[in-house]
Amino acid sequence: MRRLGLFFSFIGRETSVWFLFSGFGSVALSLVDSAIAVFIQAFLKSMGLIQIPVTFGPLGQLDFSPTFLVFAMVGVATLRAGGQLIVNVSATYANERMNFRLRRLAAFDMLLRTRGEAVIASRINTLLGELFPKASSFCFVVAQFLSNLIQITVILSLIFTLAWKEALVGLAGFGLVGIVVLLLNRKVASIATNIPNEYLALARGVERIARNLLLIRVMDLRGEEHRHLVGSAKRYQDHSVGMAWVASTSAVLTPLLGIVLLVAIVVLSRSQFLTPVPVLLSFLYLFVRLSQCMGSTVTYLGSLVQLFPQFKLAHQYFLGFDPAERRQAFSPAGRAAPTPAATRTQAGVPDWCPLSLNAENLTYRYRGNDADTLSRWNLKLGVGAQLAIVGPSGSGKSTLLALIMGVLHPTSGSLWWADAEGRPRPTDAIRFGYVGAEPFLIAGSVLDNLRYGLRWEPSPSEFTGILKALRMDGWLASRPEGLSYLLNENGDGLSAGQKQRLCLARALLARPEVLVLDEATANLDADTEREISTVLAEYKNKTTVLIVSHRDGILVHADERIHLGGAD
Repeated sequence: MRRLGLFFSFIGRETSVWFLFSGFGSVALSLVDSAIAVFIQAFLKSMGLIQIPVTFGPLGQLDFSPTFLVFAMVGVATLRAGGQLIVNVSATYANERMNFRLRRLAAFDMLLRTRGEAVIASRINTLLGELFPKASSFCFVVAQFLSNLIQITVILSLIFTLAWKEALVGLAGFGLVGIVVLLLNRKVASIATNIPNEYLALARGVERIARNLLLIRVMDLRGEEHRHLVGSAKRYQDHSVGMAWVASTSAVLTPLLGIVLLVAIVVLSRSQFLTPVPVLLSFLYLFVRLSQCMGSTVTYLGSLVQLFPQFKLAHQYFLGFDPAERRQAFSPAGRAAPTPAATRTQAGVPDWCPLSLNAENLTYRYRGNDADTLSRWNLKLGVGAQLAIVGPSGSGKSTLLALIMGVLHPTSGSLWWADAEGRPRPTDAIRFGYVGAEPFLIAGSVLDNLRYGLRWEPSPSEFTGILKALRMDGWLASRPEGLSYLLNENGDGLSAGQKQRLCLARALLARPEVLVLDEATANLDADTEREISTVLAEYKNKTTVLIVSHRDGILVHADERIHLGGAD
């Protein structure tokens, strides 16, 4: 029962309701098939092709007037269309609703979850591109599969009441093909488990190439990387095609056997069972519908086997969130709305409020690693000071920075912020400013980029003043549009230094309590780096500054220096 409860919690209430609607539609379709089986006899009698009374199992003899028959057939057709519509729409909604829920969970995972673990792009891409769509398709197929099972159950009960001997022959034949189908689906299942892994390998390859494309071109490794990437894509294709061959073989067996059984039943019925012709006609119609439902069910069963690995992995991902996190992820207020410009002025001007930073025995180990990335680190940074974090690549600079900012949580030890009066400040309540190695700009005007993320509205003079301090006033004066000058997300029209100055201006306009520069000058020339360093000196005691860098130019005003991979 607990597993069943987790399953329904996973697919959600709305998806479960649409499964129920699909069941109602299936019952309607089954009743339509029953009515058609009766009307076949009634139609033949009205045409004078048979003279014996219309009979249908437990209903006994039936008598229909021509007028009733006409209206009844129209009603049956309408009921069938409605039932089919409900089944199809229910299955489609179950698919899309499931996909939406999983995407919403991933968005919460990336942006709002306070789990203290790194977000890996290739993993998220695999979730969105492979696991979630196929897990959602699994729900679609489940709805169709259950619909067919309901129809099969109803039709089987009808054909046994009509002609139980013929029904036994048909059931025995379908039992034989069921054994073959199960054996084939075991093969499908063994292939299907490889597909998510191949997709993840492909996503990781694409991510690695995109991140190191310049190096790959310079080192002339394009051919080798191309072979690796194509190899991953080829393995994904081979598994998918091989699985399709086995699943398709399974799907075509049922209709083929249905035709063979149909011929055998007619021969046996006329020579051995001596079933009345009108009853046999109704039986044969229902048996054909049964064969069609059986064929579709086998196809859906094959799809379920193919999609189950992705569904299982998506379910495991879902279970990785505790109930409180799920409620937050799926609540209407799960996403914080951006602050509109009209309400920024109401927020008031934030005060400069530099903080102190303390850490005791700070330790962090990534999940699955045998060694600590950081081990028993201690540090004490005064209010409004500048801290330089230096060290070779792989020494843990980014990890330490993520711990300081609350993106990661320590494996052991403690880290805390405090204001000038010594009052602790929770990390998630701190006003951070951040500038990374790659400039982050949005499509919009220069003013839009400066306002991005601000919770208050600076005055026009403050916008122009910060740009002047960062030596961007000359560039701005050369543009007739001024602050309305439009940029795309790549910042085309700006140099690398201008992009970083613009990002730094945005960070300083927020009046951050802590300003973080993570390799912010890694791609800049020495003169631009010195200019930025001079600006940072003016903000001492206004904001606490953390600087991660391989270069000394921006570190000249640092009060404290941590050298990872070496001595303090």
